[in-house]
Amino acid sequence: MGFVDKKGALFGKVNIIDGAFIVLILCVFIALYPKMLTLYSLEIVPYVQSIKKSMNADIQHAPPTVPPVQVQENRVVEAPVNYENLPVKEMCIKVRFSGYSAEVVRAIKDRDPDENIPTTWVMDVVSTEPMLATNAQGVRYRDPNLKTAVVRIHAMVSYDNERLFYNNEPLKLGWHFLLKTSMYNVNGEVIQIDPYTRSQE
Repeated sequence: MGFVDKKGALFGKVNIIDGAFIVLILCVFIALYPKMLTLYSLEIVPYVQSIKKSMNADIQHAPPTVPPVQVQENRVVEAPVNYENLPVKEMCIKVRFSGYSAEVVRAIKDRDPDENIPTTWVMDVVSTEPMLATNAQGVRYRDPNLKTAVVRIHAMVSYDNERLFYNNEPLKLGWHFLLKTSMYNVNGEVIQIDPYTRSQE
């Protein structure tokens, strides 16, 4: 039996041209392999090592991490107030209650006492009107379903120089005022503070 059959196959399995091509590739690889090793050892390895050294040097010389500085606004911090030692006086506080139903507003009556602070009570309801609202188009209108009531309230108020305190909280124009009775709870905005006199009843 010959090495090459009638079809040109080496040992009857591999085509002689394909076999020659494979042998050529192997010879080229064997010839270039030493040069490839030399190139890797002389150029690629030193280059990679230099990059690693540079990265390590950057890490060692990096500035220390400084936590962010929290800047506080310059503001006057009021000293805590000892409300028990402050003098008290009667005051008339006018409060605007907005966004309540007509039923709640009608329930507010003269002399209604606050269930938690008996010295706080309703003097009178100054006015009631539909609440002023704004629709999606930005047009102001009076909402017939919600009411705004302006109510005068008698309260005992602590004071310190020019500061007023009610229920252990500062009392100022624009601050909220909660009136809680056995019939309703309403929270409004302080719009006026005056000394109380009997003639106001």
